[in-house]
Amino acid sequence: QGIEREGEKGLEEVRSVSRVAVVVFGERARGKMVKLPDLAKDYIQKMIQRAGPGAKVLLVDSETKQYLSTVYTQSDVLKQEVFLVERIDNETVEKLMHMKAVCFLRPSYSSLRALSRHLRDPKF
Repeated sequence: QGIEREGEKGLEEVRSVSRVAVVVFGERARGKMVKLPDLAKDYIQKMIQRAGPGAKVLLVDSETKQYLSTVYTQSDVLKQEVFLVERIDNETVEKLMHMKAVCFLRPSYSSLRALSRHLRDPKF
């Protein structure tokens, strides 16, 4: 429970920081003012692009799904050839083996356990 409370506090801090521009010293934004939501969108975009061309499923958990919805619109997701955003803990999904899976998950016990179950019996 203590970890969950600390995680909630950290999430609140991230939400408050997301309204503020931050200085980033990365390859693409060296010394420029960049908004945190733009950085998050760029990170997710790179993650999806690494899967290559073709139809994709984005597997998320409860928290990353909310995070995704704050930085991406449905049409932005579709432009990345992501045709389905699915919760990793959804057991009732049908098999779509022709689609590539991209996982965007928190490093929590429940998310890793759901990922392990998915890898034993992949749907995508």
